[in-house]
Amino acid sequence: MPGVVKYVVVAVDYFMKWAKAILATITARKIKDFVFNSIVCRFVYHPQSNGQKEAINKIIKHTLKAKLEEKKGDWPEQMPMVLWSYNTTPRSTTSESPFMLTYMYESMIPVEVGAGSLRRDLFMEEDGEVNQRLHLDLLDEARMNSQLKLAAYQ
Repeated sequence: MPGVVKYVVVAVDYFMKWAKAILATITARKIKDFVFNSIVCRFVYHPQSNGQKEAINKIIKHTLKAKLEEKKGDWPEQMPMVLWSYNTTPRSTTSESPFMLTYMYESMIPVEVGAGSLRRDLFMEEDGEVNQRLHLDLLDEARMNSQLKLAAYQ
């Protein structure tokens, strides 16, 4: 893929700050498909910006630059990891990560999955289902708290 991909299109959910991207040699058809499949079908369509896209693009660009240093042509391969990093890092405006606001759980890094962790080792599948229902009940409250923090931040 190096040398083929010229652009990245990034879309961000206004409230949860969840970032999605498409890497491609951009065509009108690819943009249309990306917007419909990754935004309209997943989020409520409300195209506006308060400088948010510029801020997120700056974060993504800075993170890509830090990861690449010598291998500048490898940015398409690095993009999924950069988005994962962005989506799992708590935002100062909400005190939560986009992952947490979307799934109501903190993400588990690959090392935790492979090597184990206290959280993973103590997990009981039977309790997991009950806890998932409880977390889903609390999801609206967590999102509302984040929305209040976001309003106070602005």
